[in-house]
Formats: sequence, C-alpha cells, structure tokens
Amino acid sequence: MKMKEMLGKRKLLVLGGVLLAGVIAVVGTKSAVFTVNADDGKERRNIVAVTREDGSGTRSAFGELTGLVEVDAYGTKTDRTSDQIAVTGSTEEMLRQIELTEDGIGYVSMGASDMESADVKIVNVNGMEPTKENIKNGNYELTRPLQLIYNGKLTDLEYDFLTYLKSAGQGIVADTDYIAARDTGIHLKKNVTGKIAVSGSSSMAPIMQVLAAAYMTENPGAEVQVTTSDSNKGMLDVMEGKSNFGMVSRDLYSYEKAVFQSETIAKDAIVVIVNKKNGLEDITTDQIQGIYTSNIENWEYLEVYE
Repeated sequence: MKMKEMLGKRKLLVLGGVLLAGVIAVVGTKSAVFTVNADDGKERRNIVAVTREDGSGTRSAFGELTGLVEVDAYGTKTDRTSDQIAVTGSTEEMLRQIELTEDGIGYVSMGASDMESADVKIVNVNGMEPTKENIKNGNYELTRPLQLIYNGKLTDLEYDFLTYLKSAGQGIVADTDYIAARDTGIHLKKNVTGKIAVSGSSSMAPIMQVLAAAYMTENPGAEVQVTTSDSNKGMLDVMEGKSNFGMVSRDLYSYEKAVFQSETIAKDAIVVIVNKKNGLEDITTDQIQGIYTSNIENWEYLEVYE
C-alpha cells in the first residue's frame, strides 16, 4: 500500500474517532440563516465563518498570508479577526462544522485533511487552484512551511532521525498531499537506539506519524512518539525539555529564530472550504479579510446567491 493511501486511511480513522467521541461543536445547521436588510426589506443569507483557536499554526499562517494578522519586529501580533467569528479546535472539527453548516466557510491544511470523505468544497484563491504544481511554483499564495524546531546540540539519535527526514523521508512526503521540501536523498542506516518525543501542530502530525513509523522500521532500536497539540505548545514543550522536536506549521517569527533551530520537512497549502451546496468557486484575499473582520456578512455581497 502506498504511503498516500496509508495517510488517507489514518486521517479517516482520526476523523471517525473524533465523531464517535462526540466532541464536535456545531456552529450552524443545514438550513440557511437569514437576516432582513433594513434598506430594501430583502432577506440576506448570512455567512457563518469559522476560524481556528489561538496557538494554532494554521490560524497564524492563514492570518498572515491573507493579511488578517500582522507581526512587528518585536513579535507583537495584531489579529483583526472579529470576535464574532466561531472558533474550532482542530482540522477534524473544522471539516465537520463546514459539512453541517450550509452557509459556512473555513480553512484547513490540505495535507492533513481527508477531503475525499469530507462533504466540503475547496475554493480557489485569487483565481488559483491549490494544485501541487501551483503550490510548488508559488502561484497559490496560501502556502506555508512545516518545520521541526529544536534547541541545543543534537544527540546521535536526534541527528540520525532528522537526517532521515531530510533524505529518504522526502520520498514519503512526496507520495502524500503534502509537498516535499527538497529532493529525495539516500539515508545511510545507523543502529542508534533511544527515544524521541515530537509534539505540536495538528496539521503536521499526520505526515510526522507516517515518517516516524517509517524511520522506526528502518531503525528498530529507535522509538519515536508523536503527540498532537498546536504549534505554540510544540515550541513550549521543546523549551521545557518535554520534547526533542516541536512541530510548527508556520514561518518562525524573528524572535523565535533567535531561540530555536529549525528544519523545513514539508510544505503545505491552506485551503479555503465551504459546504458543497455553496455556489462559491473563487475568493480573493481581500474578500477573506472582509469576511473574517465581519465587514462582509452575507453571501449576496460575493454574488453567490442572487
């Protein structure tokens, strides 16, 4: 079985587990939500926008790439996302909410999402479809790095694991919906034993779990444990010595680069999603800003429904 198929099955199982656990918070219903315009008395279909939680690398990257978030040289972040926007805590929850909300709009990691089983539709951004080719050549704008961060001198095991990810592991990445960060290389096997803890971004976790399993097959004396939280928690774990590596699904800020060393393991697209019943096919970054600042509140403004 190909790695892409394995990754898809893993993502489907995770989604199923979340649904069975009953932890999905539904922000809308299958019925459209209407308001009456005071000027002309006509009904308008309300946009139900959903964002990720604070600390999510996907939220930070989405905000910066669309202009919703600005970060100054001192690391002070200004996020213009309206406090009226619904918040969800994971990729799986986001997919479920947009599935159940006919007028919903959100965003997810393309690599970490099981789009084939999710009842959602991907929308082009600024006229560009998020294909692998458009992501590689930079035409699709909502693209971010997936990085492993660490500090201090690497142990022999940590160095061997990182070397594997940057060489043979790139072939595994290329066989998924993520984008390889570099060409596939040859990994010279070393019998290094011990344990490695990796924690952080939920968008990066699916590919890291597949890579960890492949590395342990090649090096049976190693044990690599991957724990999912968010990018900020991954960095905190490394600082506190709880993890050897942190998964961060965004660019590092300048002050973070002064603290951590990093390696880009893969690239990922953030895709804008709507319910399959929604007529929206393309959206601009200006329109995304309008929606998430609550300056655009109904679908008629985007000419989705006449």
